[in-house]
Amino acid sequence: MSIRIPESPIVVYPPGSIGNSDGIGGVGADGFSLYTALRDAKRALVGGGNMLVSWPWDVRLETNTTGTILLSNQRVMLVPQLVKGGLQIDGVAWVQTTPGVYTANNNNKIGAYTYDGTTFTRVAQCANDGTLWKGAAAYTVKAFTTPYTPSQDMLLWAAGIWNQSALVTNPQIGGHGATDAGAKNLGLGNFALHNAAPGLTDLSATIANAALDTSTVNAYWLAFYHAY
Repeated sequence: MSIRIPESPIVVYPPGSIGNSDGIGGVGADGFSLYTALRDAKRALVGGGNMLVSWPWDVRLETNTTGTILLSNQRVMLVPQLVKGGLQIDGVAWVQTTPGVYTANNNNKIGAYTYDGTTFTRVAQCANDGTLWKGAAAYTVKAFTTPYTPSQDMLLWAAGIWNQSALVTNPQIGGHGATDAGAKNLGLGNFALHNAAPGLTDLSATIANAALDTSTVNAYWLAFYHAY
C-alpha cells in the first residue's frame, strides 16, 4: 500500500488501492470488511440507521482490561482512520462505558481534522454539548453541525474534547490504555496511530505539531458514521 502527499495539504491514498464495500477499514481492515458485509446485509433486510463507515482499529482487539479509558480534562483526542471519497460522514461514534457525572464548562465536542504533516485543520464539528460524555453505557453517536464529505480516499482524524469544572465521576469510553498500547508512534512521528493535544478548551480551528503531547497516551476508539 502506498501513500502520497499531494499539493493540497491533505494526506490521501491512491483511488482503488484500499477499500471494501463503501467503507474503508483502518487497523484491522479485515474485521472492517466483515462489519461492512453485516452492515449492508442489515440494511438490505431491515433498513438503515447510524452505522460506521470507518474505524481506527478492530474493536475485537478490546479486552476487559483495556476496553475502557478515562477521558482527560482539556485534552483533544485525535484518532486517524481511512475514509472513502464521496461518502458523507455525519458525525463521530464511540462506545461509552461509564457515564460521566460532572459540571461541564468551556466546550464539549466531537469533530474531524485533516493533517498535512505540520498542522491539524478542523473540517467538521458538533455544537457545544455539556451532556456529551454523560450518556448511558452504549454505542453512542453525535452528529456534526454540517456533514463532511471527503473528496477522495484519505486519512481523517476523529476528534473529541471534554471540559469540566467539577467532577463526581470521570467519563470512560472504549480504547486501549497507554501501558497496553505500547509506543504510540511506531516510527510514525506525529502521524501516530493516536495523538492528543493537552491544555485546550475547544476543538481549535488548527492544531500545530508543537501543541501535541509527544508522550505515550491512551488510544481512544473514535469512529466515523453515516446515517443510512
